[in-house]
Amino acid sequence: PFSSLASKASFFWPRHRCFALSCINLIENQMSGGDARYFTSYKKGEIAEWRNEINNPDRDKRKGAVKKVIAAMTVGKDVSMLFTDVVNCMQTGDVEMKKLVYLYLINYAKNQPDLAILAVNTFVKDTQDPNPLIRALAVRTMGCIRVDKITEYLCDPLQRALVVSFTISMSWHLIFVRF
Repeated sequence: PFSSLASKASFFWPRHRCFALSCINLIENQMSGGDARYFTSYKKGEIAEWRNEINNPDRDKRKGAVKKVIAAMTVGKDVSMLFTDVVNCMQTGDVEMKKLVYLYLINYAKNQPDLAILAVNTFVKDTQDPNPLIRALAVRTMGCIRVDKITEYLCDPLQRALVVSFTISMSWHLIFVRF
């Protein structure tokens, strides 16, 4: 069912294409586990229902709501009115939830650049996370968002990431040379 979506991924910028395809693959893989319900038809009042589920304190309901929003976005439905609610979901330790929110931000940040600034503080925190996957996702997503104000905040986290990467590679080099 996603072959048409995968062909549409070619319209993304080259560095967004890989991310879009990985998200489509994530959704395809999840559908085998019962996530096909997120792609069912849409009815009137769903946006308000999704907003309530996103703001629900239950983590599983919140994740399910964000999956529904991403599924609606994937099939072309405008869900930009949920921007602030989805951005508030960034502050979690769940990597899957962060990936979903980052995908949403990449798609809608250019339409709402003033609201995209709300995510900068969380991005900067995520670039200092002990988990290297979260750090890499945060730096990559900040680089993919085409908002000038966010690009200004990218320099320091990118420099830190490069220093850490250089330090790790030099450490491995020293280990191999010394031993």
